[in-house]
Amino acid sequence: FAVSVAEAWRRGGARAQVDVASEGEFRSRLANRRFQVIVGRFPRELYEDPLTWWHSSRAGGGGNPAGYTDPACDRLIERLEETFDAPSRGALKGEIRAHLEREGVLIPLPSRAFP
Repeated sequence: FAVSVAEAWRRGGARAQVDVASEGEFRSRLANRRFQVIVGRFPRELYEDPLTWWHSSRAGGGGNPAGYTDPACDRLIERLEETFDAPSRGALKGEIRAHLEREGVLIPLPSRAFP
């Protein structure tokens, strides 16, 4: 799937290269922010633990490998951290994911895209 994405970007005039990385190399690239776009399956924690993955306070090396910062997203995450009942937490996680998708930080792909 990543090859198809790269080919589409090249047709649009972008320089695109696909690198296949081992898990260790992938984690190293995340930690050191040596990437522009990642296409692949992400760990479930990406959605289950938005504090670690997406809060601005974690952008300096303590998580948040994309270095994403957004006060509106931070407020949603902070509300999640203060919410304990499961239905409300689920709704807030949905709001956070929708926010990230609207911002183009996450682009959901159908699971069939990754065999």
